[in-house]
Amino acid sequence: MKRPLLIFALFELAYLAVARTFTHSYTGTEISKELIWSGIRLGSAVMMFWLYRQTRASGTGPTSKITPLSLLACGMFLAPVLAGNENLGRPLSWIFAATSLVVGLREELAYRAILQTQ
Repeated sequence: MKRPLLIFALFELAYLAVARTFTHSYTGTEISKELIWSGIRLGSAVMMFWLYRQTRASGTGPTSKITPLSLLACGMFLAPVLAGNENLGRPLSWIFAATSLVVGLREELAYRAILQTQ
């Protein structure tokens, strides 16, 4: 197994452990739970970005850069929340829309920038 893949696997295991522990132990409101969980996702995205930069700098990673267009693709996660009819109410739908950007960013970094280039 290549070293970047091992580091990626460790990041993912840490993310899963923290997210699972948080989900089972948190007793606050759904809005605060979503905001804290997005903070955990953002921390994971920062680790993925660091790994992306490390592999790119060492010459073992992707040869193309993350472009604004690929980051715009993360915005596609907003469509169901903003255009759908989930009956969430305006404040909650905007929170889910904002936190969906973090989910998209994390997935783009994890799968397109790291896994597909190894």
